[in-house]
Amino acid sequence: MEISFALRFERQGFWLGLILRIALILLAVPVTYQNWFLRFIEQVPHSGSIDVWTSFLAAGGDPAAFPYGPIYLLVFAPLTLIGGLIADRGAALGLALTVLALDWLLFRTLRRLTDPKGAALLTFAYWLSPIVIYVCYWHGQLDVLPVLVITAGLALLRKGRFGAGGITIGLAAAAKMSMVIAFPFVWIYGLAARRLRDRALRLVGGTLISVATLAPFLFSPGFGKMVLGTPESAKVFSLVIAYDNMVVYVMPLVFAALVLAAWRVRRFNFDILFNLIGIGFFILFLLTPASPGWSMWLVPFLAVHLTRSGRSGWLLGGLFSLLFVGFHLFTASGASLPFAVPQLTPPPRVLNMLLSLELAAGGMIAFQLLQNGLLRDPFYRATRHPLAIGIAGDSGAGKDTLASALEKLFGVPSTALVSGDDYHSWDRHKPMWRALTHLNPDANDLRRFGNDIIGLKSGYTIEVPHYDHSSGRMTKPHRVSPTDVIIASGLHALFIPELNAALNLRIFLAMDEDLRVCLKVRRDVRVRGHSLEAVLSSLRKREADSARYIRPQANAAHLVLSLFPVDPEDVKDPLNNNRPVRLALRIGVAEGGNIENLTRTLISILGLQVVPAPESNGRPTIEVVGDPSPEDIAMASVALVPGMADYLAVEPRWAGGMMGIMQLAVLDQLSQRLASRKGA
Repeated sequence: MEISFALRFERQGFWLGLILRIALILLAVPVTYQNWFLRFIEQVPHSGSIDVWTSFLAAGGDPAAFPYGPIYLLVFAPLTLIGGLIADRGAALGLALTVLALDWLLFRTLRRLTDPKGAALLTFAYWLSPIVIYVCYWHGQLDVLPVLVITAGLALLRKGRFGAGGITIGLAAAAKMSMVIAFPFVWIYGLAARRLRDRALRLVGGTLISVATLAPFLFSPGFGKMVLGTPESAKVFSLVIAYDNMVVYVMPLVFAALVLAAWRVRRFNFDILFNLIGIGFFILFLLTPASPGWSMWLVPFLAVHLTRSGRSGWLLGGLFSLLFVGFHLFTASGASLPFAVPQLTPPPRVLNMLLSLELAAGGMIAFQLLQNGLLRDPFYRATRHPLAIGIAGDSGAGKDTLASALEKLFGVPSTALVSGDDYHSWDRHKPMWRALTHLNPDANDLRRFGNDIIGLKSGYTIEVPHYDHSSGRMTKPHRVSPTDVIIASGLHALFIPELNAALNLRIFLAMDEDLRVCLKVRRDVRVRGHSLEAVLSSLRKREADSARYIRPQANAAHLVLSLFPVDPEDVKDPLNNNRPVRLALRIGVAEGGNIENLTRTLISILGLQVVPAPESNGRPTIEVVGDPSPEDIAMASVALVPGMADYLAVEPRWAGGMMGIMQLAVLDQLSQRLASRKGA
């Protein structure tokens, strides 16, 4: 369905759906209301006990009348009982109006889970869904309640509210135990991703706490028979395969395979979680003789899927909906009307064909959810291997500082830092340094450095040596395990072609030379304890190697960042001049790269001074002056790289000033590389 069409007729579609609902509420009274739900709810005030299920059975009530727990009573009883006091049909109207309110709330909640571009399509995918109208207003089932609650819980998860999301999803299961289907996927979502593990306990605990609210009712004979012992639960084991003298239950087997697949995927974003839960409900619906109300469990996932689908998806979704309604109009109870309606009974072969086609269409939708919602998802494809970022630059250019700032964005548990300094061939006291500088590739074990990074990206644990700058000696090696993000920084991080091919983003720091000398002198003399003469002598000695081995690595970079002083006087006499250096930043991207979005964000959101700079080697380049706060940088990131939120820590730590702008530039280019699939 075209978005332009949906935008044009969205309002009309909403009013059409509302009119259809109100007409059915006024004209039709579902058989389920008359025979089951109303009889149970109307006796609640007379039960004399909180255990209304046992009281109802003791009064001769039908065990199938209300297979729901206390949450259902809290939601549906008030308007039903009030309506029953007002008019003869008041109870039915009160129950139906409660369904309408929940239906509308579900529609509004789904809009929050839908991409802005597809929000208008939701009017047609959900509000005008034949399944919703049939199940809620003709067949008269009440499954809209747990579906609303679980959708609201997922919406809270999407906002990063893990405790509230877990409690809400647990309440959905407390309302209807079938919602437990979502639990394994929600738990894996929190437990498997390193960036979410510190919140996983809130998520898992919240679901279990909510389900535990049913504990007081577990000892009720009536609750056990009407709610926990309902024949509907046995349908899970209906489809079997003969196995010698025994049988294999198909639905649990297929569902277990899906859960195992989700665990193997491990790291997935909210969109993948949403689709996995949808596939789980489709498996339950397709592989059991599902009651008509169960189809409501599919609707949120089907509706959101349709807002992202093309014409083939809409045709398949429409076919499934119409086949479902057509089949159940002939096979399930409906509603009574104030006028006579002819009853049609198609031959069994026609009904069998309708059911077969319905299941076939549903199976194809489940396959689309698997294919488009998981296997083709950009996040899934980008994260089958860790993201790898390389940062090269001369000594004192700020490689470790930038690496640390990026680690704070991605989160320490999700990030592995590997420093090229740890791969020096000798410690500082060896005589080989008289002939070679650290900038010479021969003075470093670059083969091991490259192999370690590539191995780490392939999922292997590596053992990394450690160079202690204070003592100048190699210390005890340490292990680095595979993580979600690898940041390799060093003098030669972009020197090795094989390693470059494995890096998703290659960064070169080309700091202004006077600024670099100033910062290096302050660091090496004040922090590392070297003498000023030794530092200056080292700089002069390294100049030839820098020009030969270090600076050419900029040609391999996707992003070149260069800090320079706003006032050259700030970097003169670095040891005696203690005033802070006011910095500006030059940003260059690879030829063909996009820097316009970053430029607009820096100007329009951060209010910084941004001017074009002369291109270097065909690189679009800008110069930035300003001092944004970390809060401003965080706000700008939402506008510039919204899709990168799934890669970052739940609470990323943004820097202010030029380092914050560097963080934005890195995420902007990484986002482009992942989107274009040019990165490794």
